[in-house]
Amino acid sequence: MCHVSMNVPDKAALLAELARVVRPGGRLGLFEIVAGSGGGELEYPVPWATEASGSHLVTADALRALVDAAGFTVDEWRDPTAPVMAAVRGRYEEFVASPPSATALGMQSYLPDVTTRVGTYVRNAEAGRTALVMAVARLPAG
Repeated sequence: MCHVSMNVPDKAALLAELARVVRPGGRLGLFEIVAGSGGGELEYPVPWATEASGSHLVTADALRALVDAAGFTVDEWRDPTAPVMAAVRGRYEEFVASPPSATALGMQSYLPDVTTRVGTYVRNAEAGRTALVMAVARLPAG
């Protein structure tokens, strides 16, 4: 699951459905945006939402508790925020310096205001309002 949960208000139901479809002993990979420890309200727009009603972040700890409650066992749980956001910032600076054409393959194909949204996302991450989680969890073998 890659950058999905921030769009889903009922994460318990999402994870229960994942637990239903993952075979016993199967694995679930996560790369998710979560609420950061810096607190405060998100600045909008971000790539996944133009306003608060479209964003459903929880903290990394809350997401882990939901993964556990769905019956998964966490094998790896990492916070890759610093290196990933450094790369995102670099890409953002490239977009600002030389905006991609509307016909080029990339986020600008479906987000015409991508530079604005990514810039806001970078500021939120730098202020600690967002963070990232990469994880691997598995269902116990049947």
